Amino acid sequence: MSVAAELKIVMRVNRNCLSTTAYMKHRKAELKQRLVEHLEKEREDLSVLEFGYNIEGREQTDNLEGEDGASVSNTVLMQFIQQQMQQQMQQTKQQGQHIDGTTKKIDIIQENQRILQTHIDEMYQQFEGKIKVLEEKADNSIGQLDARINAQEKDVKNEIKALKQQQKALEHQLYQSKNTPI
Repeated sequence: MSVAAELKIVMRVNRNCLSTTAYMKHRKAELKQRLVEHLEKEREDLSVLEFGYNIEGREQTDNLEGEDGASVSNTVLMQFIQQQMQQQMQQTKQQGQHIDGTTKKIDIIQENQRILQTHIDEMYQQFEGKIKVLEEKADNSIGQLDARINAQEKDVKNEIKALKQQQKALEHQLYQSKNTPI
């Protein structure tokens, strides 16, 4: 629980118990002590207090008594509470601004990621299209090469066949020339 919230609660209790002087003096001293501790913790000047404390933080006697003394202490406490509430509101506002700034940064990052993903998808599609074109060209080239190989193979077979026929014809002529008397 924050100091301001605790002090609010104490102030409500304090107002309800004004008739009990001993309780009031005890609570008043306790609140003064807490206020001094808080101001020391925040390294603020203790001279802002309208009541006296010695160096150890022990209460010295107030020159104000009764209702006047209570109202001066209540004024100091109310000022302290208001100051704490203003600081808390300022911190909350700063945190809200920081959160808004962070949220805007996250939105920008997400938008950039979306744009990058779109570019990646487009590049992938272009790359995929180029690959398909290259595959088709390769298939066409392979088909043409196969056709040429088949045609050349046919030509070679025909050439071999023709050479074999010539060989037979030459062998036949040679045989006839050996068997014919001269």
